Amino acid sequence: MARIAIYTQGIIDYCDTDNITRIEVSLDYSVVYCTDREELVVAKPLTFFEQKMGKYGFTRAHNRHLVNPMHVKRFLKQDGGKLIMTDDKEIPVSRRKKKVCISRLNKMVDEII
Repeated sequence: MARIAIYTQGIIDYCDTDNITRIEVSLDYSVVYCTDREELVVAKPLTFFEQKMGKYGFTRAHNRHLVNPMHVKRFLKQDGGKLIMTDDKEIPVSRRKKKVCISRLNKMVDEII
């Protein structure tokens, strides 16, 4: 488990990366969703988080979503692909990101049956 500092509107929030479920872009901001606190709004683009969080296993599922594979419950093949997160949110998977996303998810499991 790693801890990171996230700067938000004059506050520094310290988060365990394991508690971050996903990061979603919203206009010029990114919204960080955590299991142990309210969402954090950060004035950084999603590409910034993609570069920083990749080393913790996070993967880009869609042009608006970066997900923590440890918080993915299910992959649905319908409608091109969707991820169901541990908080029951549905995250679309883009056609271009689908292969890499599934590969990263499969690396997080001990065995595929």
